Amino acid sequence: MNMTEEDFIKLRVHLEHIRPLVDQFCKKHGFQRIEGSSVGRYPRIRLQRCDGITLWLDLWMGLDSEGQRFNRFRPDIPYELSAGAFVDEQSENGDSWRFQKSFVIWQALPFSNVADALSEALETGVATLQQWDLAFLHKEGLRVELGK
Repeated sequence: MNMTEEDFIKLRVHLEHIRPLVDQFCKKHGFQRIEGSSVGRYPRIRLQRCDGITLWLDLWMGLDSEGQRFNRFRPDIPYELSAGAFVDEQSENGDSWRFQKSFVIWQALPFSNVADALSEALETGVATLQQWDLAFLHKEGLRVELGK
């Protein structure tokens, strides 16, 4: 089924239920909520804070058992929450790369359980991320060449 923009808008409506929790977290920790076309049309909320390195938390609607997108909301649709950090660097000769690291906080949690688990999970994720710095990303992160 080809989904229209209106179909995607309807599919994201349920995220309004958790918006107050997300907004409270963002205010407390200085993150910005990124939604809409900049993170795709499929239901997703990305929280990001840039201060030297970029920290992020990403809540997104998972896929069905066949690896396909859902096209209608149901309370049992799985959601994943992951977190990570990255830093982009460039050498004097113009080569650039990213050092990145991420982890999954939960995967395949039914949306009906997300509101009850979200605040604690976001706090757990940010507590881990705030321990990471540039030296940690250089040592433990994956180095990816950019622009090639």
